Amino acid sequence: MKITREILPFPARPLSFCTDSALTNMVNVPKTRRTFCKKCGKHQPHKVTQYKKGNDSLYAQGKWRYDRKQSGYGGQTKPIFRKKAKTTKKIVLRLECVEPNCRAKRMLAIKRGRHFELGGDKKRKGQVIQFSASYFYREDNKILRINKKKKKKENNKRTYQNFGDAAKHLEMQPKLNQHFIKLTFTM
Repeated sequence: MKITREILPFPARPLSFCTDSALTNMVNVPKTRRTFCKKCGKHQPHKVTQYKKGNDSLYAQGKWRYDRKQSGYGGQTKPIFRKKAKTTKKIVLRLECVEPNCRAKRMLAIKRGRHFELGGDKKRKGQVIQFSASYFYREDNKILRINKKKKKKENNKRTYQNFGDAAKHLEMQPKLNQHFIKLTFTM
């Protein structure tokens, strides 16, 4: 784990924890799933892919009628829908039985989601794949003066090898000044 500390030039709002809302609406599905196959009559491993709508047929009755009505003079003959409300589509999984003699395919609709991922990294119990948080606290004048003497920008950042080292450093410092520190934790 790598912990980075940097001095902020402004007094930030005292937040205890910051999260990214984009990660909350993400769906991660494994590439294989063991589920019931109607053709085999039992549970079988299935290959999972995302269903994608094909091109509209030019010979469907509605399309045929619409094209006939639109032809010639008279402009637009039917209303064009302009009040779309939904920002996401329902995710549809295409399940294909891996049995060589079967290969039956079926669709399975799951809930809506902004981001869909097929076969991404699994979150293991007790382990975090990537974790980023920001903690703000005051720092005493002594350490700020040391950082001001060093003119390089890099020296305003300190890196700790683990959370224990960062915690020890926090305990040693009296919280006096208005300057704020940002701690970022990455695994």
